[in-house]
This record gives sequence, structure tokens and C-alpha cells, in this order.
Amino acid sequence: MAMGQHCRVLQIVGYKNSGKTALMEQLIQAFSARNMRVAALKHHGHGGAPDRLEASVDSERFSQAGAMSSAIEGDGVLQLTAEQDTWSLDELLRMQAHLEPDVVLVEGWKQADYLKIALLRGREDEALLSQLSNVCCALYRGDINDEAYVQFIVRQVEDSHGYRFI
Repeated sequence: MAMGQHCRVLQIVGYKNSGKTALMEQLIQAFSARNMRVAALKHHGHGGAPDRLEASVDSERFSQAGAMSSAIEGDGVLQLTAEQDTWSLDELLRMQAHLEPDVVLVEGWKQADYLKIALLRGREDEALLSQLSNVCCALYRGDINDEAYVQFIVRQVEDSHGYRFI
């Protein structure tokens, strides 16, 4: 990425066990295969600070998939490790931008205003869509195993249609 160029941001949101981390891994692999530098941010939305073991497992999953950096935040604790009262998504994105990724994949932060992919476990989760902004597509958990969806998302990000940049 050239100096001064901004990176794309794409959020993956959904309730617990909707497949967010699995889709993040697939997207990281797909972007990495296209020689794009990917950073991963995950919000530990289960209350409290992320468990160090859980955070290191997810961080390792993202690294194994090809992420150049990975961070997990919860209750003001950032697994990099840095600590302050709270961390906003914008602060974390600015931090990642210093590493000059081509794209930052964000898991969580449902109320942030970046372009989103919403993952639904079933029809009972469809009400979530009315609570979100900037949803570019909604997938059911089973859809994330379809390579065509992953490639569609990658092409959209590469073309930067509607993506907010940092």
C-alpha cells in the first residue's frame, strides 16, 4: 500500500456461533492468496476481558490463515497487549493502519458504521438485520462454506464498492 493510501474495512457481524470466525479465516485466506495484506480485529462481545487462551487461539487461527496482524479486544483489554479504560473501533483501526494492510477485517462491533456482512444462524436471527447499518449482504451460517460467496465478497472489497476507508 502506498504511503497515504487508506485501507478498506469490512465488518463480519452476527450472534455467537453464527460462523463469524470461520468466515474471517476464509476471507483472510482468499485475500492473502491475492497477495493482499490483511489485518484482523475481533471484538470479544461476551462481557469482560478476553480469556488469554481463547484470544490466543483465535489470533493464531487468523495468523495461520494468513493475517499479517491480529488483535482481540474486550472490556478495554487489547490482546496485543495494551490496556486502557476502553478501546473504540476507530482507535483500533488507526493502530492497524500503521501496519499498512490492504484490508482490515473486523469481527463484531455490530453498531459501528462500516460496511457489514451479517451472518445469521437461522430465521430467528433475521431481526438482527433491522438493528444494523450498512449491511451489504446477509448469509446463513451454512452459506459460508460456499466458495462462490467468499469470492464474491473478495471481488467487492477489491473493487472498493461502498467501502469506508481509514
